[in-house]
Amino acid sequence: MSGYIDLQNQGYKEIKEKLKNNNDLNTIVDDIVYELVTKNAKLVNDTEKGIVPIDILEQEVINYIDTNRIVLNDISNRDELIKKVKNYLFGFGILQELIDDKDVSDIKVINKDNIRKKVKGKRMNTDIKFPSEKSLMNYCYYLSIKCGGALSELNAIQKLTDTKTHKDFILRINISIPPVCNNSPAISIRKIPKSKLTLKNLIDVEMINYDIYGYILKCIKSKCSIVWCGKGASGKTTFMNACIDYIPEECSILLLQESPELFTSHPDCISHVVKYKTGETDKEYTLKDLTINGFLIDLDYMIIGEIKDEEAIDFFNAIYSGHIGWTSVHASSAKEALKKIIHLMKYSKTDIKEDTLLEMLSSIDVIIFMKDFKAAEIIEVAGYDYDKKEVLFNPVFQNVKGSFKKINESCEKVKMKFENIDF
Repeated sequence: MSGYIDLQNQGYKEIKEKLKNNNDLNTIVDDIVYELVTKNAKLVNDTEKGIVPIDILEQEVINYIDTNRIVLNDISNRDELIKKVKNYLFGFGILQELIDDKDVSDIKVINKDNIRKKVKGKRMNTDIKFPSEKSLMNYCYYLSIKCGGALSELNAIQKLTDTKTHKDFILRINISIPPVCNNSPAISIRKIPKSKLTLKNLIDVEMINYDIYGYILKCIKSKCSIVWCGKGASGKTTFMNACIDYIPEECSILLLQESPELFTSHPDCISHVVKYKTGETDKEYTLKDLTINGFLIDLDYMIIGEIKDEEAIDFFNAIYSGHIGWTSVHASSAKEALKKIIHLMKYSKTDIKEDTLLEMLSSIDVIIFMKDFKAAEIIEVAGYDYDKKEVLFNPVFQNVKGSFKKINESCEKVKMKFENIDF
């Protein structure tokens, strides 16, 4: 054990006294992890890398239990304690059971006593609690370091992505601490399955029906430009992710996103991810930077996971000039999506008039409004009325009281694209 600190000879009197009189398992785990990370980080890192066997770390935990006379009583046993310590060090500790639960899509830590989860679209309480505010704060710092962040009072908000720790999920993590949070540090974790749903799977989960399935396949194969809209966690990413794999192999794709939630095995897809600035000398790459760079690449499809800022004008100009574009945006309906997009386009401080921007947006073919993990509305952008200076819409599908209904046949603009494909 050369190079590692022997915890049983450290003599942390204050912690030792506290642990003698405290049988709360999470508090014990929290303190053991704190000591291991702060005093024996080399052992932890070497164990995670596989340089030393896990047995050595486990023995250190046992030594610490024995030296500090920690009495577990009937709360648990050593094996359970060791498991929790390993989950914390190499997983997500107190939140591990929520991370592992396949039915949980979102986890939110409001404060040490209030940890919420979303299960199949419904938010609910959990029985999980952090031992103390200090424990929660330490967890925030640990989580940030684990995912390559730099949490501090000067960087009190961290947007992180963990693609490696869990075999089943990509984890999108948002951490905020004081002075941003007034009362307590807060954590939000979105779980994105690594094994994504197919379009046929979307029928099984009742996001779409067979008619919509056939319609979307036509849209993809005829190279329609599509915008998904709705509020957060409405199913936009899930739907878009399912569609990407159906893009014809002869097409070239550029995939741009804030965090790597969209993915595909398509043979001609380049994927770029935003990089945020973490220090004074660090270089930042925004969605706008990545979008402009995309014009230098040989591509057919430009796909942006979510339009949020001034990149909107460059992206929709690309569609207007002949590229195929897919993206998503937060909006309250399919028609309202265009208003939101124009709002984002103006972030670029463009002097282009609003009616000209609307004409540019008329190059979009299909807008899909998502609500409660269902395709609530699908409309086509039929064209632009130059006299009235407004976009023409053609509603195609609606979800009315849980039932999908076809409203209209496709407009001439989209129908012409359909006629050029071979099914």
